[in-house]
Amino acid sequence: MPLTENLNLIMYGGIKNNVDYAYRFSEELGIPEIKNGYWLFLDRHSESTNSEDDTELFERHSFNFTISMYDTDNNILYYFEFDT
Repeated sequence: MPLTENLNLIMYGGIKNNVDYAYRFSEELGIPEIKNGYWLFLDRHSESTNSEDDTELFERHSFNFTISMYDTDNNILYYFEFDT
């Protein structure tokens, strides 16, 4: 932790370049904000050029990704797959 800017936007929402990213998947799934831990992201989109890179996440019209976040303070692993 912390998450990259794009992963933070997709999981917790926020504003970037005057665009409101209102996904907030963590809220829908009951995942608290994790202060200490680790994360792993896999971009499974067919147009992905690097499955470990999230920079193209908002450049497409659909999402196909997996993210896991491990909360070391509470010893909890969160795993989330999203496909559109």
